[in-house]
Amino acid sequence: MSTPRAASAPAAPGDLGARPRPGSRFFRRFAAALTTIVLGTGLAVAGVAAPASAHHNTITADAVCATDGKTADITWSVTNSENRTETITASSLEKVVPEGTKISEKATSTFVQKNAKVGIAQTLTLWAEWSNGQTKNDSFSYTPSSDLCGGGGGGDKVCDPLDTGHLKADNAVSYPITAPEGKLIAEVCVKAGSTKQGNGPEYTTLPTPSATTTIAHSSGKQISHYSVRYVNAPKVIEVVGAPSYSDTCGPDNEKVELPAETDTVDWEQVEADGKWVVTATAKSGYVFPDEAKTSWEFPIDDVPCVILVEGAPSFTDTCGPDNEKVELPADTDTIAWTKAEVDGTWIVTATAQDGSVFPEGASVSWSFTINDAPCLIELVGTPTFEDSCGPDNEKLDLPADTDTIAWTKAEVDGTWIVTATADSGFTFPEGTTIEWEYLLDDQECAEPSLAGSTMTGVCRADAPWIVFDIVLADPDGQASSGDASLVFSDGEHIETIGLGELDESGALEGEVLWPGASVADDGVTPIGWPGWEQVDGEWVETEGNFAWTRDVTSVLLVVNPDLEVAITYPVATPDCVAAPPRDVVASGAVSAPSGTGLASTGFAGTTIAIVAGVIVMAGIALLVITRVRRARR
Repeated sequence: MSTPRAASAPAAPGDLGARPRPGSRFFRRFAAALTTIVLGTGLAVAGVAAPASAHHNTITADAVCATDGKTADITWSVTNSENRTETITASSLEKVVPEGTKISEKATSTFVQKNAKVGIAQTLTLWAEWSNGQTKNDSFSYTPSSDLCGGGGGGDKVCDPLDTGHLKADNAVSYPITAPEGKLIAEVCVKAGSTKQGNGPEYTTLPTPSATTTIAHSSGKQISHYSVRYVNAPKVIEVVGAPSYSDTCGPDNEKVELPAETDTVDWEQVEADGKWVVTATAKSGYVFPDEAKTSWEFPIDDVPCVILVEGAPSFTDTCGPDNEKVELPADTDTIAWTKAEVDGTWIVTATAQDGSVFPEGASVSWSFTINDAPCLIELVGTPTFEDSCGPDNEKLDLPADTDTIAWTKAEVDGTWIVTATADSGFTFPEGTTIEWEYLLDDQECAEPSLAGSTMTGVCRADAPWIVFDIVLADPDGQASSGDASLVFSDGEHIETIGLGELDESGALEGEVLWPGASVADDGVTPIGWPGWEQVDGEWVETEGNFAWTRDVTSVLLVVNPDLEVAITYPVATPDCVAAPPRDVVASGAVSAPSGTGLASTGFAGTTIAIVAGVIVMAGIALLVITRVRRARR
């Protein structure tokens, strides 16, 4: 007996449990795998184009003992990591690194923080912005060592810790101290016992650092502990060089020359009680030997000097006023020269300067008589005059004025009157012509004309030419230019063709190609026509290449004056057609202007990003297609 089989329920639409059609499972698996690969590749490629940022400052520090022997001077070094300039926008130590400070690309800048406490951490935090807009803040902490400023425990509390020295009872109440080589004792601390009993640490700063000192506690009790703060001992140097001095009679002519200042010695000179005093002073950190000479005195001699009168004035004078010439010797440090006019006479005086005196009886004054009689002069030059038809075009040129002659002109009743006048103190010889008259011509001028000029369109050997014959009538020479040109225009376009320069008679004839036309090197064979272009070896009509000029019926002949002249494109005849041969013309073909590729813009990864985008979109599309097919099944 056969066992009854349960009937299977039909699969609901979209039920994933439905039996697939043969081959569909393989397709879906292949599509899913391909989609995963495509999406992963696209996102990876897109990720390659993503920029990264690594902007930062590297901050380091170092320190030395400050000049006070107690604090530290910290040098902060800030290194810019980028190949672009950065600007400090904020600083935790504004007085050390001010806001607005700029650091060049890949550069290191240093900044000094003065008198920082030793043993205490110092922190520098900088906020910065780079020239590409990136921002970053960086921080660094540094603690200057308590040992920077020598032994004795250092710092402000020289008895803490109290282990510099420990005295036994038999060394009761005092103890001599000698500084190490190269050091001096600047401060000591002594402790004799308990602070509660008034025997605690006592600090003493020496008025002048010393190589030795003896310490004791004010209580008179035995010393239990002590500590010392040392400073560097000044370096003993020699006084190199000495001042030099020279002086002679007369005030303020003494000369003191000092040796050049160095890194170790300052030189100074002062005047005191009629003497120059020169002093050499050792700079900070240096000292002279006890026996060294450091001061010099030089007496000043201000007795007046007896001098000779050197040189004498010279004088020249001729007819005419104000032309006399007095020349004085140059002033010196000892003699001053002066001149003055008194009653028609020049008086010259030599005066000894302060600190100098002339010998008794020396000549110190000179007198020169002035001659102001008028001078006889010749007239140099004459005026020139030009005039032609038309008003206000006359040209009158006068000789240049001189120191003796002035030229003037005036218009009176249609006449120019020119006058030459001798300046004050001068006169012309009797009978000299000094006045000229010129009649003005204001008659209207005849206007220039291009009447009779022609322009003709001519077909020659299948090429369009323009034959021109220009005639300029200008009886009064009014034309301002001899250059001729031809202007084509249809109200939208304009083209100018140069024709050449008119000859002396005002004529010019010749021929030029029509705009857009061209011929071979033989000057005859046509190789181009207006409104035509060659595409793939065939001639086709186009709206370019001056096609619009074939409809022009007149052109403007420009010479100054201008003339509108009738002209038409050469009409075709059985013997001449100003167009390409018909057997090489494409039928009904019109060529469009060739285009150019789009400009490339954006960042260097643009092409990569576009390819990645296309791959991603392809993957998404494939995934959607797979889903749709499943839904339909």
